Amino acid sequence: MEIVKEIAMSPHLGLDNLFKAFVANSTVDIQDHLIKRALIKGRFNIYPCLDNKFVRNISSRSQEEECNPLLGVRVLATRKEFRDQTPDNPFSTITQLTDYIQAMGIEFKHTLGWIDYFLKSCLCRSYDPTLMTANQAQRIELTPSGERHYIWATNDEIYLRAMMEITPILERESFESIETAFLDEGEMKKTPG
Repeated sequence: MEIVKEIAMSPHLGLDNLFKAFVANSTVDIQDHLIKRALIKGRFNIYPCLDNKFVRNISSRSQEEECNPLLGVRVLATRKEFRDQTPDNPFSTITQLTDYIQAMGIEFKHTLGWIDYFLKSCLCRSYDPTLMTANQAQRIELTPSGERHYIWATNDEIYLRAMMEITPILERESFESIETAFLDEGEMKKTPG
């Protein structure tokens, strides 16, 4: 019920249409993208980093840490690949994950940091549910919420734009390159918030 309340309170739904339908005792179809935007942004114009109970930014764990914004997606993708290879065993060991990703040249500490973040935000869960940190857990699996976030991060424009607005880009050159690409294509002007 809490998620329904949060979505219903969002200005992204267009409550005026809902109210009109209620008064007229009729129905109204709400477009899927408006519901998704309401879920992601809540009552705000941008994704509220610390105020959203249901949606996580898998591009950035914290504003202070320098990290590739695609690493979180890579960790979830690897976890999903392991699960898809062995559907009868949804769990993999943390060592399997860190070794696999370390072979790509990514430091152990960054991978472990993302696994820790995913455990604490319930995008992954430990085989032993009492162990909630990457240092304690030995085997983890992707949760349905983790899978949804992975799908959003790889296929959903609304989620990607919301995270793009708040994920820090620490290299000036990269920022200017992205800014130029969007302005050249007119994307910022064409697509409403």
